[in-house]
Amino acid sequence: LQPSYSNLDYKIVNSKLDKSPIIAKKEMIDWLNNNLKLSANPKVIIGHYPMISYGMYGINHDLILDLLPIIRKHKVKYYISGHDHNLQIVDIISKDFSMKQLISGATSYLYPVLKNKSEKVFYKYGYIVIDIDLNTITIFDSLENVLLVEDFLL
Repeated sequence: LQPSYSNLDYKIVNSKLDKSPIIAKKEMIDWLNNNLKLSANPKVIIGHYPMISYGMYGINHDLILDLLPIIRKHKVKYYISGHDHNLQIVDIISKDFSMKQLISGATSYLYPVLKNKSEKVFYKYGYIVIDIDLNTITIFDSLENVLLVEDFLL
């Protein structure tokens, strides 16, 4: 449920399939695409698996093929996931689009990480905390260290 005072539009993608994978995937993609077009507010998608990871999972080609066109079309600002057991802020940039992917999966176990250009990949236990205040987003680690602050505007 989204509070009526929120200026954020968020969608949570179900990663537990109770139907055949092909039918469930098509229904989820259609649902996401239809719901994202209903709002002009800044958008966030939450899913279990990362699209791109500097950890042991690397690039998830299926998610890139299925989600990235929808993410670009609807100008999604953030994609939040877990699965990879570390903390990461990954910039996904092309000539006409940019977004951040946040990976927070380091509460029970740690997987090794590779360093990326933004140096926002952390091999330490913890989780991220996201604070959205009017038109600013601040991302903290579990020790309240600020990892990122940026405008959250359309």
